[in-house]
Amino acid sequence: MTYGTLHGPAERQHCHKEDPALTVLSDETTGQSAHYRSHEHLLHTGDEAAYSHLIEHGFAVRYHLTLDGSRQITAIYMCGDFIDLRLCAHNPSSDGLVAMGACSTTKFRNDTMSRAALKSAVLANSLCQLSERNGAIARAWIASLGRRNAEQHLAHIICELFLRAQAAGLTNGSQLRFPATQAHIADMIGLSVVHTNRTLQALRAAKLVRWDRQMLSIIDLDGLMDLAGFQENYLQHPGMAVPLPKMTHH
Repeated sequence: MTYGTLHGPAERQHCHKEDPALTVLSDETTGQSAHYRSHEHLLHTGDEAAYSHLIEHGFAVRYHLTLDGSRQITAIYMCGDFIDLRLCAHNPSSDGLVAMGACSTTKFRNDTMSRAALKSAVLANSLCQLSERNGAIARAWIASLGRRNAEQHLAHIICELFLRAQAAGLTNGSQLRFPATQAHIADMIGLSVVHTNRTLQALRAAKLVRWDRQMLSIIDLDGLMDLAGFQENYLQHPGMAVPLPKMTHH
């Protein structure tokens, strides 16, 4: 991991909208840029979450380990997302954060952010919206775990991932470069790698998606949404770091 400093929003990538809350935050504190290699941890289980991370490039995942060592991925973060807004929590983290492919972030100390939020209603409101937005996505993931079969579950995650990436300007037409392995995907949907491979092949055979060498290609977005029962309203939350465009599917 390497570090640098980031002094203002002008240095951030295009995936960040002109957010007055980020301007307030930049006025109150200097962020520290950090660069992580693939599989390198931003936060280990048991560490104190002293920083919030603004993703500048790449992807990261949050995961939880069971007592037998099994991993469940509980969130995906991409450019424009804020991670770990635990401004009032000082207990050791019960989960971990790890880079999925090379990843760059701007780190802000949570105690500094907390003091800045006390001074700025704009910043406090934005942080509350971001927390609610993350909660909305988490609730959608829980619903998928409990109420969708393997193909529906994977289709739902792909729909969400693609639309969020599209809003952040990370897609190229119907394609997204996404550095996930089948082990990552298996840990997202709670299946074995073998079962995950069968599920991917089923979506491919249905001519919905193609996933080759970390390149995700959406062949039939409408069909994928129909299979997943996907409703994008939870992604239209005002706390989105990057606002989603109006969807054009029918």
